Amino acid sequence: MEKNIKLLKIGESGRISRIDGPSLRERMKKIGIREGVFVERLGLMFPPGCVEIKISRRKITLGLGVTMKLRVNQGGRTLGLLEMKPHGRAVVSAIQGGKRIVEILKKNFGIETGKIIELVKRKPDREFLVEVEGRQSSICEGDASKILVRKGKTIQLNYLKEGDEAPIVVIAAGLQARSMLHDNGIEEGRVIRLVQAAQSDFKEPELPLVLRTDDQEVSIGYGMAEKIWVEEVN
Repeated sequence: MEKNIKLLKIGESGRISRIDGPSLRERMKKIGIREGVFVERLGLMFPPGCVEIKISRRKITLGLGVTMKLRVNQGGRTLGLLEMKPHGRAVVSAIQGGKRIVEILKKNFGIETGKIIELVKRKPDREFLVEVEGRQSSICEGDASKILVRKGKTIQLNYLKEGDEAPIVVIAAGLQARSMLHDNGIEEGRVIRLVQAAQSDFKEPELPLVLRTDDQEVSIGYGMAEKIWVEEVN
């Protein structure tokens, strides 16, 4: 019987029967997920939140959504960035997603295929209370990391200290995230102040799925999983 891959329980296996949409089929093929392949759902091997990486001596914070788009090659093995151990080094082998995300990562963070990155650490999400032109709003660290400000040099908002303020120079985000930030008055050219940073109460409602194919382990987001169907194998 066919069912959505999200409905596989941890430890259950299935044969991929269909992947909706030619674009997604091509993207999944690059990580070994294609129709006819058997997969097993594994437990979540990493906590939700952000990661801090180092590339060309620069420390960068990436939210979960962006992190999941990065594939790396480490000692001949292809794996997701989240599967690396802290202080491990690897070469970026693929960036899953459209041209927009590839462009954003290259232009603003120097992340592109062929670059060597180091996973510095994983860290729980924090909540940032920010103020723009007298209006306060709360954003998670993943969104804060997409806001680049000028404080002597260009840095991510989450690296500001409490009480610091700086002009926003770039919002390195897709249309949906940019729209959400815009609704909170957060726009390029405006001055933003970090009022407070604290442990986040935000919850990740849709954690990634970790799957094992014949020769590798991969992680995919719920948006992708909604378009992938399997026939369960007992």
